[in-house]
Amino acid sequence: PAVANTTEYIERVGAEEYMVVDMIEPFASNAKVWGFNLLSSQPRNLAWRSAMTSGQKTFTRRLNLVQSTSKEYGFLVWLPLFAKASGEWTTALSGDVAGLTAVGSVNGVYRAQHLLSTALKTTYTDSQLEGIMVYLFDNAEELGGRAQFLAVHGSTLADPYTELSDATISDVQGTLLEEVNLHIESADARWVVVVAASD
Repeated sequence: PAVANTTEYIERVGAEEYMVVDMIEPFASNAKVWGFNLLSSQPRNLAWRSAMTSGQKTFTRRLNLVQSTSKEYGFLVWLPLFAKASGEWTTALSGDVAGLTAVGSVNGVYRAQHLLSTALKTTYTDSQLEGIMVYLFDNAEELGGRAQFLAVHGSTLADPYTELSDATISDVQGTLLEEVNLHIESADARWVVVVAASD
């Protein structure tokens, strides 16, 4: 894939802004993403715009991850990279992007189901988790109170990813716990955890 703003690149993709995935670790389990246009979906694009103008690490809203081998939601954390007038690349975590040109990003990719299941299994015993379902919702301010389902642990549904895709917090009819403020290296997310009895 083209990775630079060359004449050949512009002729190939036109005026559309295009940010390709050029380097991935580990490559073998993420090969499907190589060359993928990170700006091809609204959640990715909105998070990139926010990161680019603020200089801050920024969460996307929920995504269908291209590299997933099973049905699950995930999200990215964008760390924008900038070029100084000298050509040197830098970050702008101070928030001062004046005189800098956005040139790319380093992204962390997170699988919501894996994150939830691992957090629960390393905190509670199997017997403590028996007979309950734990739901995870993204309740970011920009969603305007319409929290998005991310993952569930202990579900009896055959395909919770599909069946709960449009679920709201009130749909799951459980005990709403406090909001969880997730902090990943200067990027913040606001999540809601709901616990319900298994059927």
